[in-house]
Amino acid sequence: MQPHGLARGFSASLLRWIGVAVIVGLTACQPSDPLEVRVSAATPVAFAMWQSRQFSEGRAPLRKDFDFACQEIRLKIMADREASGSEPVDRALREKIDGRPVREVLQLGWESRLWRLYPEYAELERVIAVNAALETRPGDTLSARHLRDTHVAHVTRLERVRGEIAAAERALAPLVQKTGRRFIPPRKTGDDGAARR
Repeated sequence: MQPHGLARGFSASLLRWIGVAVIVGLTACQPSDPLEVRVSAATPVAFAMWQSRQFSEGRAPLRKDFDFACQEIRLKIMADREASGSEPVDRALREKIDGRPVREVLQLGWESRLWRLYPEYAELERVIAVNAALETRPGDTLSARHLRDTHVAHVTRLERVRGEIAAAERALAPLVQKTGRRFIPPRKTGDDGAARR
């Protein structure tokens, strides 16, 4: 009976070593750079499990950046009317990011943000220019004050958008440098924020 118990102990030990080897092998297959890890988002469950695995190891800043990028991509999906409603938008998001490295998802997020901010910046410039040409009737202090307040609000918003564009461009530059390309072409409406500063 002892040889049988010995064989069972040997089998259990062998199985443990195989398990360790498989875990080490799977870990070795993961890219060392967390930005090179490919997103698994074929289904909502696969995406949730992937996020849980990727962001549970003290990667809170990366999780925050990833969530921010996904939100910007969702906003662009809705703006482009690719989908509407929570589930269809989430499905469209997953289709866009499934299989991509995290770096590309972050890049798509920043490009989506700039795609949204450049026209807003251009529109604010246009509104400020139009409002600057407006004149009030002599003695109409209420309208003059309203015009001034509106101008200050628009200029404040313009400066905020300018800052958001600059921050997005700074965040995007190293990503584009690494990938070597843009995924979302700039809008062709003459609203390139870089040319307007």
